[in-house]
Amino acid sequence: KKVVFPLEVLPVAIVGAAAFNAAVSLTLAITGIAFLGRGLDAHALLLLAILPPVALIGLGCAWFLAALGVFVRDVANAMPFIVQVLVYTSFVFFPLSLVQGTVWWTVLRWNPLLHAVDGARHAVLWQLPVNAHGLIYLWLSGLVVCFAGYFFFSKTRPAFADVL
Repeated sequence: KKVVFPLEVLPVAIVGAAAFNAAVSLTLAITGIAFLGRGLDAHALLLLAILPPVALIGLGCAWFLAALGVFVRDVANAMPFIVQVLVYTSFVFFPLSLVQGTVWWTVLRWNPLLHAVDGARHAVLWQLPVNAHGLIYLWLSGLVVCFAGYFFFSKTRPAFADVL
């Protein structure tokens, strides 16, 4: 018998597992900051506005790459390189002030994850308000990437059976 299985659930499960791991790590980091660092204030609640669009970006990318991976088998091999490029262009390991005002800033400022990392630093580590323009851009990017990824997945889904 044929069993109808919603294929859209598979990337959602992967993003959900990554979100659970991130939540555990974030809980440990926030606990450490609260007890060993400067402490937390009301700005830390802004993480609740920063993290959902990051999950939307992850979900949209997962849908897009899952569909692309059906047709191009080397996508899985390229993922470690792509993730490493995203980490370094999101300023996880160095401050944003290194490139602001330079030629690189004109390109890198379009990375929505850069705004998520910078906003989280401002809110949790430095107890400062988050840049409203960066937060709006992060939400818009998250919604656009999520809908575009799902659109690509749904349009290519009928050809999955022919390729596999």
